[in-house]
Amino acid sequence: MSDMSRRFIPYALIVLTSLTMLINYFFEIPVLSNAETYLLSVSVILLSASLGLGAINLVRHHVDTVRTSKNSKDSIFSALLLISFVVMLAVGVIYGGESSQFDYIYSLTLLPLESTLSVMGVLYQVLALYHAIRIKNIQTAFFYLTLMVIFLGMTPLQMIHPAFEPLSSWFNTVVNMAAQRGLKISLGFGLVVLSVRILLGKERSFLGRLGISNE
Repeated sequence: MSDMSRRFIPYALIVLTSLTMLINYFFEIPVLSNAETYLLSVSVILLSASLGLGAINLVRHHVDTVRTSKNSKDSIFSALLLISFVVMLAVGVIYGGESSQFDYIYSLTLLPLESTLSVMGVLYQVLALYHAIRIKNIQTAFFYLTLMVIFLGMTPLQMIHPAFEPLSSWFNTVVNMAAQRGLKISLGFGLVVLSVRILLGKERSFLGRLGISNE
């Protein structure tokens, strides 16, 4: 297959799929509605297949690590991952994903680990923020002041002064909401521009090496 065909086929599929979804969204043509339903079903199947392929690659990678790695720590961690994967998979297949046995293992292992990782992530973010940002101007000073007010309002330290809680709530509901809406509007415009560029053939980076080589 030539490079031209390898570029044209995925690009044509992207354009046809996008136009089908877009036109049916505004006009609701029966033929396009059936095509949209079919495409959504295919996407679900492909997503499930990709998850299965990812699980297979994960198992293969860690099996190779256990067999060939010279680092004992890597082998131990890979072995623990494989054991956890097999146990959860076996319990889910035998008893079902909604069973009490599956929920017990999930609550006993994954929930504490997720909580621990969340706390560690917050600590790392705070330390990184402290080292990365220095108070050099009024903007960074205001940023630190806002951060401290929100932090004090969301912790038991708000008992130091009752004004921290309503002030933190105001920052979250007014300032934070306005910033999020601005980001969402900007993201929406960016997605529209990117979609138009793809439909017009101006954006081909999703084709990988073939798309970039033809720029």
